[in-house]
Amino acid sequence: MSDRFSSYTDEELLAYLEERLASDVSREIEEELRTSPELKSRLGVILATQEDASVAIGAVWSRARLSCPDRAQWSSYVLKLMEDQAYADYLQFHLETIGCRYCQAQVEDLSSALLPDPQKQARQKKHFESSIGTLRKSEY
Repeated sequence: MSDRFSSYTDEELLAYLEERLASDVSREIEEELRTSPELKSRLGVILATQEDASVAIGAVWSRARLSCPDRAQWSSYVLKLMEDQAYADYLQFHLETIGCRYCQAQVEDLSSALLPDPQKQARQKKHFESSIGTLRKSEY
């Protein structure tokens, strides 16, 4: 593991603490934290500093996820029912460019719940067709 702790910016480490980093970068920092007492110490200082500044407007905005769309908006996005293309473009930007892990999880959950899964449909059809013979026999 490379000792890269000094190359992480304070902003990256703060984003790690607030779970705003992409999962691969978060994983890299977590692995580095296991072996680097210097990085742990630095992260502790950043955390203490942020606790003092927790009433800053940016901190409140970030913690409350005020820029994150609600579940109904994500549902419309997943189902491609957005009437406002500019807002749909913002949602895509929020997911892909900003990389909001909270919203990525929302979209993943909604996609699995709302979009048809061909494998699931094939399994259901197979079970249904295999049950028809059993059901017909029980009628007699």
